[in-house]
Amino acid sequence: MKNDDPYQKSTIQLVQDYNLNTLPHDEEAEETLLGSLLSDNSALDLIENGLSSLHFFVPIYGRIFQSICELVYKDQIANLLPHREPMLLIDELKNIKKLHSATAIVNVKKNSFYVQGHFPDQPVMPGVLIVEAFGQAAAALTAHGIDKSTYENKLVFLMSVEKARFRNPVIPDCKLELNIEAIRSHGRVWKYKGEAFVDSKKMADAQWSATIVDRK
Repeated sequence: MKNDDPYQKSTIQLVQDYNLNTLPHDEEAEETLLGSLLSDNSALDLIENGLSSLHFFVPIYGRIFQSICELVYKDQIANLLPHREPMLLIDELKNIKKLHSATAIVNVKKNSFYVQGHFPDQPVMPGVLIVEAFGQAAAALTAHGIDKSTYENKLVFLMSVEKARFRNPVIPDCKLELNIEAIRSHGRVWKYKGEAFVDSKKMADAQWSATIVDRK
């Protein structure tokens, strides 16, 4: 007898069977997809560009899907950077061109530690932490492109910041998008440039240098 139990299929097959061209309207199918993603996060790579939380018919399932994405992306960043909460600012790294450029995402939230006292009545993300986010994005790009065995005992230290401009305040409850690019490298020293946007509006830009050092 043919086994039609979707839970017996592989996660990859479930993802392939899921029709991304039609809005989901089957609660059981949505439950199955979420369960599959929870058991095998790697399947997210197959659907992340075709499915969003807005595609789910059941709103709570859309929010669960968004939470899964955020956790998976954050874990991927944690594998590239030595930073940990609360100083791990980068939530996602995408559009990666090896050792050349990438787009980093920072989810600026109302409960983020850096806005609770800056300022109590009008929270704004501190400019120095936008620069820190630039630096983390560059470090993640570098770590992504270097052989893991070479990078595992290294750290990326910020050396200098040039031409930093803060054009608009970054207000919580937004997605800060950092477009970064490696300008040049010499030995262990790298130079980068970047621009920060919220909804296509430029918030800041800068150039900076960093160096790769040995862990002590």
